[in-house]
Amino acid sequence: MLAGSSTPTGAAFEERHSSLGTNLPLGDFSLQGPIASPDLFLGEGFPEPHPTLRLPETSQARADDLDQLIRAAEKGDHDAQYLLHLYYSDGTDEPTDVEKAIFWLEQAARSGHLQSLNDLGVLYLHGEGIDQDTDRAIDLFRRAANEGLPIAIYNLGALYETGTGLPQSNDLATLQYRLAADAGEHLAQLALVRLLFASGDYPEAIEWLGIASDNGSPEAKVLLGYLYLTGQGTPQNPERATALMLEAAEAGAPFAYFALALVSLDDSSGQPDVEQALAWLTRAVELDHEEAAWLLTSLTQGKLNSVQTAAVRQLADKGSALAQQSIAVALLLGGDRRNEDYRTEAAAWIRRAAEQGLGSAQEMLGQVYELGLGTEPDLVEAQTWYARAIESYREQAAAPGFYAIHCSYRLAVMLRLGRGTEPDLEESVYWLDRAAAAGSQEAQFDLAVAHLTGAGIAPDPDKSLQLFEALASNGLATAQLRLGTILMTGDTVPQDLQRSEYWLLRAAESGDTHIVAAVAEIFQLGQWSTPDYPQALRLYRQAAEQGSTMAMNSLGVMYKKGLGVEPDAEQAVSWYRKAAAGGDPLGMHNLGYAYHTGEGVPQNMVEAINWYRRAVALGNANAENNLANIYYNGVHLPRDYAEAVRLFENSANKGHAGAQATLGMMYRDGRGVERNDARALDLIRKAAEQDEPRALYELGRIYWKGQLGQDREFDKALACFRRARQLGIVNATVALGAMHVAGEGVQQDYAEAMRLYLIAAESGDVDAYYNIGQLYMAGQGVQQDYKQALSWHLKAARLDYPSSIRVLAEMYRLGLGVAPDHETANMFAYKAAKLGQPPNQYGLGVYDFNNAGEIPGANHDRPATTWQIGIQPLPATLSDLDLDGLEVRNLSLDGTDERADPSSSDGLQEHRHDTSAANPARLCERARRLANRHHSDAEDRLMWELFHKAADSGDRDCQMRLAVFYATGDGVEQDRARARQLFLAAAEQMSSEAFHNFGYFHVSGPPYERDYVAAYKWFWLASNAGRRDSALVLKKLEGMLGRQQIEQGEKEAREWLKLHGSTP
Repeated sequence: MLAGSSTPTGAAFEERHSSLGTNLPLGDFSLQGPIASPDLFLGEGFPEPHPTLRLPETSQARADDLDQLIRAAEKGDHDAQYLLHLYYSDGTDEPTDVEKAIFWLEQAARSGHLQSLNDLGVLYLHGEGIDQDTDRAIDLFRRAANEGLPIAIYNLGALYETGTGLPQSNDLATLQYRLAADAGEHLAQLALVRLLFASGDYPEAIEWLGIASDNGSPEAKVLLGYLYLTGQGTPQNPERATALMLEAAEAGAPFAYFALALVSLDDSSGQPDVEQALAWLTRAVELDHEEAAWLLTSLTQGKLNSVQTAAVRQLADKGSALAQQSIAVALLLGGDRRNEDYRTEAAAWIRRAAEQGLGSAQEMLGQVYELGLGTEPDLVEAQTWYARAIESYREQAAAPGFYAIHCSYRLAVMLRLGRGTEPDLEESVYWLDRAAAAGSQEAQFDLAVAHLTGAGIAPDPDKSLQLFEALASNGLATAQLRLGTILMTGDTVPQDLQRSEYWLLRAAESGDTHIVAAVAEIFQLGQWSTPDYPQALRLYRQAAEQGSTMAMNSLGVMYKKGLGVEPDAEQAVSWYRKAAAGGDPLGMHNLGYAYHTGEGVPQNMVEAINWYRRAVALGNANAENNLANIYYNGVHLPRDYAEAVRLFENSANKGHAGAQATLGMMYRDGRGVERNDARALDLIRKAAEQDEPRALYELGRIYWKGQLGQDREFDKALACFRRARQLGIVNATVALGAMHVAGEGVQQDYAEAMRLYLIAAESGDVDAYYNIGQLYMAGQGVQQDYKQALSWHLKAARLDYPSSIRVLAEMYRLGLGVAPDHETANMFAYKAAKLGQPPNQYGLGVYDFNNAGEIPGANHDRPATTWQIGIQPLPATLSDLDLDGLEVRNLSLDGTDERADPSSSDGLQEHRHDTSAANPARLCERARRLANRHHSDAEDRLMWELFHKAADSGDRDCQMRLAVFYATGDGVEQDRARARQLFLAAAEQMSSEAFHNFGYFHVSGPPYERDYVAAYKWFWLASNAGRRDSALVLKKLEGMLGRQQIEQGEKEAREWLKLHGSTP
């Protein structure tokens, strides 16, 4: 730019001014630790030849009389000719006339006028109003320099330093600068200081700064103040530093106010004084300093006050691109909104700045078009502006100066993201390195990440650690946090938990709300070390007091789970409510879930749905999944498969494993959507990759049976089943047993199959009962034992398992393990036939059904000789063994949201975490284990004591089991009144097993007690809870009951739900 000219605007200003950060509309500005470089105060980095712009004192008066000036110039007065050049260049009194200005400059130069020789050289160098000619420019500079003109000597030094038309040589440049500096040229003095700094010669640099400062150079005063501030080459003296900068500011230098603002923000010697910085910046903006407008907007996050707004708008109206962009940012961030259509106004300001060539504004304009802010979304136009921004950044980043640092960083970011171009990680790292070397902490941080991850550069953990440690030592909280986690995990560098804790606590001391909450989460989870719940609670509370909704939600989770505090569901809800009120989607979901389950607050499905919907509006995947289940079940909202699918899709697209699994099974079965095997496989596989238990089991079946277009791959099936079994899927255990029976993927091993079936049977799995009976029947893996076979098939028959009922018909007919009993055989045969599994399909005449009705056709998918997995329990009856077991449900709901571990959802299914002896669930578990094995009289008494204690303490599982025992008189004296009380207690806790068995209770007692409408009600509730066996029973009842009875049963069921809440 031309020395002495006014502050530049538009494209010319692009050379040294900065944009507003990483993301639209404004990134964070941080100046932590010492100010990075004296370059911030040296103005332009590399020198540029300057014209003189000094009017000879003897000719100053002639400018007052143009006519006299022209006459003198025409007579050959070179001073007058030079003044006419200035007059026609200035355009103050008359419009600029470039042709006349150059004419009179050439006339003056021909007569040997030194200033004219220099200034004409500048024009030839840049090709301004004349053909560009570097050699001619150098010749003119030399002629003036040889006559001792300091500015011309300086200009030759600038050409040597930059290698423009002359061989690049810092030594020759230094020589020229010294000559000009000795002659008093302050630009040369500053240039010499810069080179001396670069060579590390601080004493001489400071000496020249003192000379320039004494001569009144505001730049020198500011830079000398910087050195006193940082103690570089001179004793540290903050008071002297401020005084020098104030002297420069009082002389009317706007950049001095900008420098004072940077000093106020420096935290190396104490807390930064942001308020004072804002005051200095406002003054700088009033004096047309454009960078100050950017920094002022950044520090206030667009919330400019009226004085600040007026200053920035005044500068924007003068054409300052950065000020125009700053006004746009203020509008978008909520400040300075003068009308409702503020987005349109903001877009207009951004466009004005972008069209002037401001790269940061061009990038913002691309985001405006991409997001549709104040205009229609237009991805093509967005890419156009992104591409223009990249070219602008690339051009300015290659030049020196303050803005070049920012350009380098923004260019690196855009290249990494592939915004406006194809991603190029290697070039991104190149520009990161340049910006980092120039002192950009953002770039240093990103470069450290690149070295850590190997993105665009060979991984170098040691280099990464070095960069993070330097940033952390300078007080950058984000680097302290990252360094703490790196040292904690030990993934890339040796684990050091002591240093990790030190840096994490240092990061928390920053007071940054998000960082404090993040550190708290690390202490809560203890993923790589022992959890520190007290520390986590302290930090969460600190962040919550500062307004962090994430911390509020996490406190709720800790109170719910009793992490570091006594479990307190009400306190948990209180924190969820605070987080939700602050707009946190996880808090909204968790509050909705609390209302859904009645934990810590009275159950209220209206409120649950309300909060789910609010969380869904903010994109919470768990809320989408839960709301989808509600629409799917059609209990609390009208059933709407289309809406359920939409929500499942949204949740699945966000990576929610439960939604992926459910949606995959819907596509597989064609439930609510058109069947799509490819889509089903893709979703189930994605969920399985996230260790979703149901998906692992289903994927195992797909590989085992060759379903959904897949070849049979036993190895993959085995891997899926084994992992699903580890995660608690009992059917996977049965499947593994079946594969050992068939020798599929493993060596045939009946003994191992029996072992696996027995494990599954302990959990009450009816398929396992049947398969064990078959192995005893055939003597495979065990000694043939018809009595044992009969016992296991009877267990399955009590659960109305059709295949076992069919087998029992044959066993009683043939007298296998029991005395022949044709009456009992006929009873079992009839029951099996009604369930679609008639025995002896090719000789039904051996049975007498007493004209009981037409026998349904046989189900060839379930032949009597098959004990392979895949047979789901059909209508279950009362059982003296495990009735609930572990079921593989088609649908699942998510429980409390925890950011750190999304797989830890409790779900709205039965779950037990507390294994202490006093826990009712633990008591029930002990009782169940005793019930499922042979035990002594003492153990028998203990079993009943445990069952009763657990039931009295509110364990719904034991309540339901005791109800079965009292209803059947199994082990206790039959007491149907007591059974009814226990069934109701379990049902009120939303036990689907209690619903199912209570339904059977109403049709299994004495004729005078049977109530088929009540039975329909309870089977309907169980069916809505996802039990397919109950759905089959409903179909049977619908064939027996009249329309009014069915409608009455469903009405009573829905009324019961409204009173008691959702099914599990």
